[in-house]
Parts: sequence; C-alpha cells; structure tokens
Amino acid sequence: MATHDESSLTAQLNQAIAERDAALRELAELRRQLAASGSAPSRPAGGSAQPFDQVFRVMVESLSDYAFYMLDTEGRVVTWNRGAERIKGYSEAEVIGQSNEIFFTAEDRAADKPRRLLAEAREHGRVEDLGWRLRKDGSRYWADAIITALHDSQGRLTGYAKVTRDLTELEHLEREKIEALEQADVLKDQFISILSHELRTPINAITGFGSILDDEVAGPLSAQQHLYLGKILDGAETLLALVNDLLDLSRIQAGRFQLNPLPFDFPQLVTEKLEALEPIAEQRKLRLVNEVPRDLPLLAGDAQRIGQVLINLVNNAIKFTSAGGSIRVRACLDGAQLRCEVIDTGIGIAHEDYEKLFKPFTQVDMTSTRQAGGTGLGLAISKSLVEAHHGQIGVESEPGKGSTFWFTLPLSPDAAPPP
Repeated sequence: MATHDESSLTAQLNQAIAERDAALRELAELRRQLAASGSAPSRPAGGSAQPFDQVFRVMVESLSDYAFYMLDTEGRVVTWNRGAERIKGYSEAEVIGQSNEIFFTAEDRAADKPRRLLAEAREHGRVEDLGWRLRKDGSRYWADAIITALHDSQGRLTGYAKVTRDLTELEHLEREKIEALEQADVLKDQFISILSHELRTPINAITGFGSILDDEVAGPLSAQQHLYLGKILDGAETLLALVNDLLDLSRIQAGRFQLNPLPFDFPQLVTEKLEALEPIAEQRKLRLVNEVPRDLPLLAGDAQRIGQVLINLVNNAIKFTSAGGSIRVRACLDGAQLRCEVIDTGIGIAHEDYEKLFKPFTQVDMTSTRQAGGTGLGLAISKSLVEAHHGQIGVESEPGKGSTFWFTLPLSPDAAPPP
C-alpha cells in the first residue's frame, strides 16, 4: 500500500481550505457590492460599463473547483455553476428546482440532516459540514460544504448560498496513512514479541553457564577472572530485564496481560523492594528512606506487579539522582485508596515533558538518559500496571529540584479500618 508524508498531506489540506476561504471572501465582497449598488451598472477600470450581476455571474462560473449554487427558502436549487456540474454530475437543466436533498446520502436524509443544516444556517448565519455526498451516478465523495443564509434589506430570509469542495482525494490519503500506521504498529508488536522470546534462550545460557563458572564448578578462577565474569553476568541480567520489559509491553498492547489480584501487605512489599535495591543505591552513594507507615490496611491487587511498579519508580529515581542525594518512599490513605510517592533529589523534569514520560520508548533530555541508561519502557509499563488496578499515576517536578512520582491503588474490600 502506498503511504504519504504527513506534512505533505497537511499542506494539501491547508491549501484547499485557504483556496476555499479566498473564494468565499471574493464572493461575499461581490455580493456586498451588488447589494449596495442595487444591480446598477458600474464602470470598471477600463471604462466600459456592464451590469454588476453579470460580473458576479462570470465570477461564479469561473470557480470550476467549487460547487457554488443558491437555494430558495425551501432548499430548492435556483442557480448552478460549472463547478457544481463538474463535482456533482448534474446539468443545470436537470437540477434547477430540485431539492438539495438529492445530494445527501440515504442515511443523512433519514437523519433529517439537509433540513437541520439549513435551520442551523438560518439561526447562526452560516454552517460548515464535512461528510459524504452523492453524485448523479450514485457514487460518494467527501465534501466540505458551507451554507450561508441570505437576507434582504429588511432582514427577511431570501434563500441560501452553498459552496462545496470535493476533498475525496485527501480523505483517501488520510485513510491510507492511518491504515499504514496501524499495519506498522501490528508488525512492530509482532517483532517485539518474537524478538523477546528468541532472546531469552541465549541469555539463559549465558547466565546459567556463567554462574557455573563463577561457582568454580568447572575449576578454580583467579580474582581477575571472577571480576570479568561478574561483569558478564551483570550485563546478562540487564539484558534479561530489558527482554522482560519488552515482553510485558507486547502482552499489554496485545491485550494478553492478566493480573492475579489478592489482598496484600503494602508496607511489607515496600520493605522487600527497597532492601533489594539498597546495594545499587549504596554503589551510587544514595540514601533510600522508607517512610511508609506499618499500620496501613491491606491493598487489593497483584503484589508482584505492584512490586514491579515500585522497582521501576525507585530505579528511575536512582538513575537521575546525583551522589549524595536521597530517594524517599511515602504512603498515606486518600479516601478509599492508598497514595504512594517516590520522592528524589534528582535533576527534575520540565512541565512540558510530563506527557512524554509515560509513553513507550520515549525519554526526555536524551543526553542524561543515555548516560543513565534505560529504554523508556519502565514508566510506560508502570502506567499500564497501575491503571489495570483502577489506579492513577503521575509526576510533580521542577528542573533542578527533584521529582515526585506518585500512584494510587484501591484498598482491599477486606481491609481492616485504619487505626
């Protein structure tokens, strides 16, 4: 399927709208002058006189890219130009006196759309409508139509002016672009899923045999060999975490993601996850502070997945906090839900970058993220996990003053009331 550049498509649409608006302005000015002159002869720059209504008609006839025609107060066609004949397929003799309902689809006629559009133009002065219209041969085209109510000098309704532009080609281009993007998205998800599964086998082989060597099952190793082997195992562990993130993301996007919700002790979960991350924090000279009260009621959810959210948020804070800083984890009750906050003293985030944070493969400030590592999947997965628990997730931050990532979770129906 052919695809089209989005900017080119937008430029074509903008040009079509600009041309239409320019034609409408010219027609409106001519009509104003006609009304002011009472159709009296006027003398153009060349000096020859000719009736203004003739000039007006010639101008209208020249608009071959637009269907321009007039309707009486009942919606019947009273004038017809060359553009209308080209777009709609009717000759002037065939269409004069016909109701403009013949240009609408059966669905629109059943919904009384022709009458409603005239009523709206009568009430507001003009109305614009995008939708399908019918040609004489029964084929459809995508139309941009403007209907303007016309009044005499006493303010009485005398009819309507209607200008229509055929935008079928642009509509087809837009549909092709959307279909191509959807197909690319499906192929991307399939590729990620296949790649993730295929990568697990060699990674498991690296970690398995690497652990055997590190345990000196196959023979003694020197201190330097243990050091090198440790770096290999660390790299394999990092790669495995990335593969797991890719698998989680592909399952979430494919709708194959499932939770195992049970009541669980949130303070205990926080303690376990912070203890697991303590060595990483110490290595970067950071303080992990657990400020979660021990007497919180039970939560309803998948403890493993909520633990994954905590790991992602705290890991993220560790990556972007300089040595000597701190990461605090807090929690409190907020009505029938619990609110957890991960507060760091890191580099902070600009407000305009908030929306980028929770999108897959999206990172802000690429210089710092490349130094810290990561793929931009952790926050996107965390958002999906929290929302799957009927909670919310967000961030409050300011550059240079740290960040607070927060999420909410519902309390378990069996939760004991807080003391």
